[in-house]
Amino acid sequence: MGENALANEVLGSMIVGAVGLPVAEGRAIYISDRFIDGEPDLWFELPSGTRRPYAGLHFGSLLLGQTSGPARPSEYISRSRVETITNRSAFLGMYILECLGQSSG
Repeated sequence: MGENALANEVLGSMIVGAVGLPVAEGRAIYISDRFIDGEPDLWFELPSGTRRPYAGLHFGSLLLGQTSGPARPSEYISRSRVETITNRSAFLGMYILECLGQSSG
């Protein structure tokens, strides 16, 4: 979120691709007020409550994987799911980039 969110997402995707890791195709998309008002699932869940996103340009990318169920991507990978990772070198590369990004933020 914030003024630089679109630029950060685009730059992050470019860096991931430049180091040879798989990355979903991304692009800037325009989201209107009418669309946002009609899709409350787009709103941000914050500790202080929900926040409506601003209309305008946002980063969009292809969804890799399932939207629900046990194959759905998540931010947390349990020990039981580690064995199912088939692209371990890409996973490790993404994990390292994520850690570097968090340490510089």
